[in-house]
Amino acid sequence: EYHSSNKAVASVVDVGVMLDTDVDRCGLVDGTTMSSSSRPEPVNKNRLVALCAKVALEQSTVTGKDMTGTVVTDSVTSSGVTKYIRHELNGVHDRYKMGYRNVIDRAASNTDAVLAIETSGHSAWRDNSFVDDGCYTAAKLLGRLARERRKKKPYQGEPKKIAGLLDLLAGKLDEPKESIKVRMTVNGGLPDVPDAFQRLQETLRQCCVDNDTHWNMERINHDGLRCAVTLPTNIIDDVNSAADKEAWLIVRSSLHEPVVSIQTESNSLGGTSY
Repeated sequence: EYHSSNKAVASVVDVGVMLDTDVDRCGLVDGTTMSSSSRPEPVNKNRLVALCAKVALEQSTVTGKDMTGTVVTDSVTSSGVTKYIRHELNGVHDRYKMGYRNVIDRAASNTDAVLAIETSGHSAWRDNSFVDDGCYTAAKLLGRLARERRKKKPYQGEPKKIAGLLDLLAGKLDEPKESIKVRMTVNGGLPDVPDAFQRLQETLRQCCVDNDTHWNMERINHDGLRCAVTLPTNIIDDVNSAADKEAWLIVRSSLHEPVVSIQTESNSLGGTSY
């Protein structure tokens, strides 16, 4: 991300594309933000999930139902992504497990699913037979951006209006102001991970019991333990909307390493310390 952003600065490009060595993951950079900030903006993680969901659901062929389709993601997508898919795109967000193969297999077994995507950049589309293909994802987003630019014709005498990738979200995605991930190594190795995870999980459950006004277990969750948090107003300096009070955290064990992790996000500064 760092090198691609610097390339975008040096070249004054509109879009930068990042692919990993086997081309099954991608991320992008929006260079059009240079006019309002000192550097391009990364289009990855939650932003990438939201953008791909927008394109996939706009082109969805799901018919005869009161929604446009289902987007399957990993377990650490933000609550803002869920709201964006549900309220802005009239879709269903199936927040599943970590592991791109888990996400893709889940989507492939659901006839309403149009996209499988991880915050890591792995993504697979129904119209590409759910192949894990970063180039395909980049092409879909660039094509959608090109169509948007073609629609945004300036009035006579006005300078050309150029839409960037992030303009496609139209400011509708609630993004966290804080995000923290803590990885704790289990000294006994993989055999001791289940016990360590169980103890941490019980602690979080007790927190939800002791703070039931502000802490609530997520009703639907497939990976570890996830808790939705409503921040009390006394720790938030500037509350402009109900979304500013939102935070969440998840406790989960690693798929491949002797690690138990805690990840938390907050829509307000100082929220992750609560």
